[in-house]
Amino acid sequence: MLQMKKNQCWNLNNRFPATDGLSAIQPSYLENKLWIEPDAFPQYFVDAIAVEEARALAASQRPVGIPYSTEKMGIPAWRSIPAYYIVSEQDRTVSSELERFFAERLKATTSTLAASHTSLVSHPQEVAQVMLKAAQEI
Repeated sequence: MLQMKKNQCWNLNNRFPATDGLSAIQPSYLENKLWIEPDAFPQYFVDAIAVEEARALAASQRPVGIPYSTEKMGIPAWRSIPAYYIVSEQDRTVSSELERFFAERLKATTSTLAASHTSLVSHPQEVAQVMLKAAQEI
């Protein structure tokens, strides 16, 4: 199992109910990088789209560096500009309760969708509407 240093980001996962898809996040074929196991990708990450499309996305996913999820990134933009957040109620990768926590912390205008983690793929029209609303209000 991949060992990560304790920090706020990963500790937040422990404050909310675990998702069944969290176990699908594994070390990738690149050193110090994570990805969603390709075989689990359709089930846990993009379960609301055609399996063929989900497999194509799994094959083309880019592993994420561990520092991306463990290190502070500097002054967050949400402190100085309005934020918008879409909670994916059927997310099997990140707890929707954790997503709501993020949105609250951002003081974001929040929308919810009955969607998996990749609502941008499965609900593009609804996501576009939120983006257009955000652009008009900023």
